Amino acid sequence: MGVDIAQRLKVIDDAYEHADKARAEALRVQAVADNPKQVLAKEAEKAAIRQGVKASVETVPMPVRLEVEQVRMLKLLASYEQTTASAIIRASIKERLEQARQRNPGFDAAVRSSIEK
Repeated sequence: MGVDIAQRLKVIDDAYEHADKARAEALRVQAVADNPKQVLAKEAEKAAIRQGVKASVETVPMPVRLEVEQVRMLKLLASYEQTTASAIIRASIKERLEQARQRNPGFDAAVRSSIEK
C-alpha cells in the first residue's frame, strides 16, 4: 500500500485553491456590504473587460510557468488590491524593463531602434 504523493499534493492544492476562492468571495461580500453601489459597478466593469468590451491596453497571451507559491501569493495580492493577477504581472514587468533601460544604454538603444522600425 504505497502512498500516492502526487495525488495527495493535488488534494492539498485543490484545498488551497478552494480556500483562496472562499477568501476572495468573503472579501467581495464584505466590500458589497460596506459600499454596494461602488463594488457592483466595479464588478460590472471587470465583467465587461473580461468579455472584451473594454480593453485598457493591447495585450498578447504569453504562457509563463510560475512557482505554486508565487501563484498563491499573486492571487491573494490581486484580491486585496481589487485587480487582476495579469495587471500586477504587467506592472511588474513594465517596471523591470524600465529599470533595465535606465541601467543598460545598449538595451535602451536596441529598444528605441526596434520601436522606430
